[in-house]
Amino acid sequence: MRQSGRDFKIILTKGPGDALDIVRNLPLAENDVTVAAGGDGTCNELANALLALMKEQPKLVKAASRVLKLSGYMERLGDHITNICEGIIYMVKGSHVKLND
Repeated sequence: MRQSGRDFKIILTKGPGDALDIVRNLPLAENDVTVAAGGDGTCNELANALLALMKEQPKLVKAASRVLKLSGYMERLGDHITNICEGIIYMVKGSHVKLND
């Protein structure tokens, strides 16, 4: 992202509820890019945090809605990538492996 001229900051969650605190302190309207990475729990926590933020600050509904939509796309992309990797493992080893178990 730096190569494209965008500044970014990585914020790690340490436990349940951290995403809500991060979203509350994150000025969504001022960021070029906002990325949340993790499993389904992280995505669900992000969605709940954004919904709470929209209730608290209605002026951010448009920006937060975009983030929610994109987070769903990213989660689905991750699922597709997992399926591809499982297919590659099957082709190479001849056995089925579930990577998300």
